[in-house]
Amino acid sequence: MNTLTVLPAILISGVFANAALAASELPEGRYRSDCLPIGKDGRHGFIAEVTITGRTLSATAQNFAHNNCDIPTVQVSYQGTITDVSAGEGRVDFVQKTGPFDYTLLSDDVTAYYNKNSTTAGCGIDDWQTGGSRNVAGRTCAPFPFPKMARC
Repeated sequence: MNTLTVLPAILISGVFANAALAASELPEGRYRSDCLPIGKDGRHGFIAEVTITGRTLSATAQNFAHNNCDIPTVQVSYQGTITDVSAGEGRVDFVQKTGPFDYTLLSDDVTAYYNKNSTTAGCGIDDWQTGGSRNVAGRTCAPFPFPKMARC
């Protein structure tokens, strides 16, 4: 599937607003967000990081128990291959082939919640293990639907 997924889009959307790039240029580098409040009433925290090297886009999103980003709870990591690049006024557009979306649960209470609520938060998986990564490509981990991995 060719797509710009939610995870990288969150960071990329504002980072390159004033970039003056040729249509063939990618904004290589590592970009990291501040601690952002998420969830009901902004009670949780979120830090996203995107790295672009050549035609590879890697991204991680770290969720935290509180909005000061103190206790890690869930980490999502992703890698895609950029297949097409174009520049518009104040923006860079690109198409990518998606790779795996690896979820890692970092807290026993979150693991228990995901296993108990497998059809919603648990991505349809009911045997999560704390610290173990699972590829959730093609699944919905409420409220986020993840695209299937691209077949080459």
